[in-house]
Amino acid sequence: MADLNEFISNDIQKYEAVARTLKNMLEPKNIKGYTENWWQKQIIHILLLIFPQYIAYFEKVKIKDHLSSKGKREIDIILINATGNLDIIEIKRPEDKPILAKGKYRDNHVPARELIGTIMQVEKYVINLIKQGKAGEDDLQKKYSNNIPGGLKLQINSPKGIIIFGRDADLTKDSEK
Repeated sequence: MADLNEFISNDIQKYEAVARTLKNMLEPKNIKGYTENWWQKQIIHILLLIFPQYIAYFEKVKIKDHLSSKGKREIDIILINATGNLDIIEIKRPEDKPILAKGKYRDNHVPARELIGTIMQVEKYVINLIKQGKAGEDDLQKKYSNNIPGGLKLQINSPKGIIIFGRDADLTKDSEK
């Protein structure tokens, strides 16, 4: 049982370190110095720590756009889990842009335009991945085979879309009222 307690202690230390790192990254004085690319790289390392089911990731993945005439879309990050299934992440750099729109709709806070746009963007990525089917799986497998651990077979099975969308100092002000 002592070994298990050590693992639990290590996990607690890991999550405390992640919380400190994120808190520092989100300090208003620090945010301005980050590029979106730097922010994404830091976040992906944190995600791999706190979500151990993901064993690999690919950045800036181009996929065919089946919904418009644009040709291709670029997904910020695709995460691969231990069974080969993939999920996508769209990461926006933290800014002082509001997450919620001013005012309420039927006594509810609603997302701001940029967040709604990001949600739609991720939904389209998910739809495009699903529409690619087996051919899309094979294309990604071929393109990233050198970076897939243990010869794992990639699968597009109901991919999740994850959005990491900066911060909003106004939320804490609003909740304190």
